[in-house]
Amino acid sequence: MDNIRLFKKSDIIIITVAIIIAAVFFVLPVLNRSDDKKVYVTKPDGLSEYLDLDKDGVYTYESDLGTNIITIENGTVYVSYSDCKNQICVNHGPISNPGDTICCLPHRFAVTVLGAGDGE
Repeated sequence: MDNIRLFKKSDIIIITVAIIIAAVFFVLPVLNRSDDKKVYVTKPDGLSEYLDLDKDGVYTYESDLGTNIITIENGTVYVSYSDCKNQICVNHGPISNPGDTICCLPHRFAVTVLGAGDGE
């Protein structure tokens, strides 16, 4: 009974490799996280604009389709005013994570948060 082993040498190697792979998948997103986020504004005229998510401000966008006002504060962006009928964009609430988007379909207007390295 002295020769009973719980793990073989190959089992230990496989477990170690699995732990290293799992650690890489958990650590890389944290290391790649950046505070340098941008706001990408898509306007109905087909033009776009980049804004810093770190710089608080209020921005007004007017077109033949209507008016949208976005507010950037405390690292978040939201549509604070729109004269569209359904108000979905205004009721959406603030966004701050890369990939988050607020759209105002009646005005063909969108606001998207980009992470470092995206766009520009």
